[in-house]
Amino acid sequence: MKSDAFISTKQLHFLLAKDTDRARTFYMLPKIHKPRAKWPQPDMPEGRPIVSDCGSESYNVSKYIDSWIRPISIRHPSYLKDTYDFVSKIRGQKIPKNALLVTGDVSALYTNMHIDRTLQVTKSALAKYPDPQRPDKYILRLLEITLRNNDFTFNGEYFLQICGTAMAKS
Repeated sequence: MKSDAFISTKQLHFLLAKDTDRARTFYMLPKIHKPRAKWPQPDMPEGRPIVSDCGSESYNVSKYIDSWIRPISIRHPSYLKDTYDFVSKIRGQKIPKNALLVTGDVSALYTNMHIDRTLQVTKSALAKYPDPQRPDKYILRLLEITLRNNDFTFNGEYFLQICGTAMAKS
């Protein structure tokens, strides 16, 4: 990227891995807000798996990728930032009497993402919103590297996530 003049020397140093980078670590975030009757064990709630990327060698690369992809993702017609955004979008809309407004929740979204599909959708979105200043080829390559190399530590051992991607990637 540097040799093709897409990034500066300062950006290159920002993206490079450093000796002080730490390993990604796996932990569970307990879902204590869920009804106790749905807990897998009477004294233990279900957990949301998290792989903390903060401070890892790919953390800044993920931030770089996000800086290019996020502005495109929020342009999608179905994008909702939060509940307030949803209310703002439907305020003043005529809702038919026989319509029913519902919400949905995706279970285990990140851990079930298909990497090839994610890369293809990202490539299509970049093509839909071209930007001659954006290094699409490099963004896609960096995205693939970070998604396919999500290694982490747990209980003193190293693992490689081979299906989906981690929550808290960036």
